[in-house]
Parts: sequence; structure tokens; C-alpha cells
Amino acid sequence: MSNDEKVSHEKEFTKSTISINPCKLSRDDLTELLKKIEEAFPEDGDNISLEISTKYGNTNIKARSITDFLEVKDFPDKLHELHIRCSKKGYYISLDFMGVHNSLYVSGKNEPWVLGNYQRLESFLQKKRPWFYSRKHIFLIILLIVGISVFIASILISKKYYMSGFIIYGLLLLIYIIIMVSDWNKYFPNFVLDIIPQTNIINKDLLIIVLTILTLIATIIGGIIVPFITTNK
Repeated sequence: MSNDEKVSHEKEFTKSTISINPCKLSRDDLTELLKKIEEAFPEDGDNISLEISTKYGNTNIKARSITDFLEVKDFPDKLHELHIRCSKKGYYISLDFMGVHNSLYVSGKNEPWVLGNYQRLESFLQKKRPWFYSRKHIFLIILLIVGISVFIASILISKKYYMSGFIIYGLLLLIYIIIMVSDWNKYFPNFVLDIIPQTNIINKDLLIIVLTILTLIATIIGGIIVPFITTNK
């Protein structure tokens, strides 16, 4: 085979995951993230190809720089979807932040470069994990306890208060079902980008579900358990 017929094959290394931690970013955080991504590429004179895109409602936005992206005028206060694509001659980094999952993909012809930058970006995103995500499991446990309490309450209803107990039990069951079929990603989103800095410490949607759970527990105690204890003294 002549030199003209030889074909060179460069080996490509990749590192990816579709289950990185949920994260919450501010405008400054996003700028810092893009800076880290761009600094990761070798300085060899070639230009970096960058695309940042998002979708909200029926609107799709694409930008070639972080400045152009953040200057979009009609953004909502928060974004829950974001896609970043960055490449440069044999090296590629992509990030997808979505309602269901967040993913990170790094590829290149140099394995230490791939593994090092994957770890660096993953560590940065781990630090942006929202405080309320670790409480998600606590709420699910509370809901499980409430569900068991509703079942036990139906057994504890005395014959004397059958009708009132039946009504209370029915309402509890209805509220419980509504909570369980709610969109949990709305209360515990995998990704939040605060376009407009938030001054409220408590998320309104999260506050609603907390109050609903507390109301449910109070109804069980005041409407069933206390009357049952009183009638059996």
C-alpha cells in the first residue's frame, strides 16, 4: 500500500453520564461554567465552536456566546432546560440539563484530557446542588407515613362516628392521591437557571406542598385520632 493509500485512525476517548446531580445555577454560575468549558480546550489557534440553547413554552433560543444568550429579553424568571455544545478540532464537551435528567459528555483524542475535564466539570456542578433536593426523600417518607396513617385511620373509625369518619377518610384519601400524582419535578426540579435573581428564600411551589402535607397530618390527628381516643376513655 502506497503512502497515498494509507488511512490514519485517531483513537477517541469518551466519558459520559446521564445521571449527574440536579443543580441550580445563577447567571454568574452559568458564566463561570462556560469559562471553565472554554478554558478546557487546548490553545492551538483554532476557534472554539459554542452553542447554547434552551426551550420554554413554544420558544426555542440558540446563541453562540454566553453574552448573546443572557441578553435575550423575553426569558422567564427561571429556565428548566439548557443545552451546551462546545467543540474544537478533536475535542468535544456537551451538557444537557432537562426536567428528567442532567447529562455530561466529554470526548477527545487525549484520555487524561477527557477524564480530567469530566471530573472538573462534574465537581463544579456537584457544588451547585440545590439545598431542597436532599430533602426530597424526607417528603416521600412523610407521604408514605401519611398513606399508612390514612389506612389505619379507616380501621380505627368507631361505629359511633361511622359517617363523619367515612367523610374525613374520603377527603384524606383524595388529598393523598392528588399529592402523589403531582408533578414532583415541579417541586424538586433537576435543573434551575435563575435568569432573574431570586429574593425569596422559600420556593412558593415547595411551600404549597409543605402546607398541604401539614394540613393532611393535622386533619388525621384532629379529625380521627383525637376523637377515637376521646370516645374510648
